Amino acid sequence: MKSHTMRILTGHPSASPPRRCERMSLRSSPALMSYSLALCDNILAEVGFVPDLAFIAEEMCYRNGPMISPALVRAFMLPSYKQVGAFLHDHGITVFRLSNCGDSRALLPIFIEAGISMLLPLEASSNMDVVRLRQEYPRLVMYGGLDKFCLLAGRDSIDCELETKVPPVLRSGGYIPCLDAVIAPDIPLADYLYYRKRLNRLIDAC
Repeated sequence: MKSHTMRILTGHPSASPPRRCERMSLRSSPALMSYSLALCDNILAEVGFVPDLAFIAEEMCYRNGPMISPALVRAFMLPSYKQVGAFLHDHGITVFRLSNCGDSRALLPIFIEAGISMLLPLEASSNMDVVRLRQEYPRLVMYGGLDKFCLLAGRDSIDCELETKVPPVLRSGGYIPCLDAVIAPDIPLADYLYYRKRLNRLIDAC
């Protein structure tokens, strides 16, 4: 198999107050947004290649839904998202990836309108069912979606989680199956290895 290095243009949020203020300024100041996009333009010209995807993180949801209303997201964030999406499109970057934990369903139409094409981690315990999401959003690229808690419940649970989700969604395309969060330290290594081998076999079969 030919190897490929993925090249990513990324913008991560920070928990520090100065960074939060900076990010809010980007949304409220057209001049600052224009400056930031111009800076990205210069960086892309300097590196001399087109990234495979652009990646941002917006942790604005929890397990029961958004912590900010869809109306506020549409009013204060969608315009900037659209600017970023247009910039990426103009530079040939076709995948706009967003990391947003929790139940994002109420915000998904806004994300898609903004040009976001890929979502992760799709937490199963937060009602982000990849089978249902694929039916509702057939063109959305999905990353994650396998319940991390199944690895604590034994191998029957692992089998059920993998067999009900991976084959139907993977065959539809645009899906990278993996756990929906970091691996907990109390997961037995033997069960994690079992999960990984079963997942690999299902991927190969599709």
